[in-house]
Amino acid sequence: MIEDVNTGRPIETDVRPVEPHDLLHLGSGWRFDWRTAVETEEVFKLIDLGAPDAVLGLLALSRHENYVEVTLLESHPQNVGRTKQFRGIPGSLLAFAAQLSFSIGGEGFIAIVAKTELIEQYERVYGFERVAQSQRMILTTAAAARLIAQYRGRQSRE
Repeated sequence: MIEDVNTGRPIETDVRPVEPHDLLHLGSGWRFDWRTAVETEEVFKLIDLGAPDAVLGLLALSRHENYVEVTLLESHPQNVGRTKQFRGIPGSLLAFAAQLSFSIGGEGFIAIVAKTELIEQYERVYGFERVAQSQRMILTTAAAARLIAQYRGRQSRE
């Protein structure tokens, strides 16, 4: 679940696989080329169940034997910065990835290569741990369970 920044009202969400038509209607302002990502990775969208045609955020990942690798994560351009409408989009998508990791036997482990400016946020907000002094970060079982609990661990379609 995410939250409306202005009212504090919780918004019921779901994470679903991206369909080809979703990418045609993304609009402008996205930083990543999601059309390319969908060719090599699994891509999922976060939607508001009250407005299921609107994509609130996108997540690209790949499944491995004991973990999930998050390769791209992005909130809709209208939900970035001080003027964003909704809070919790990245956390909801990361909670989905953690849930997926548990479901494939990865015990919640997630790996991600964070942009330098986001390393502290991934540690503080989501519970990731930095691998040595690299930009590679991991989410362990306990942190994954906390993340899922915080974002209600919604049962999403895989």
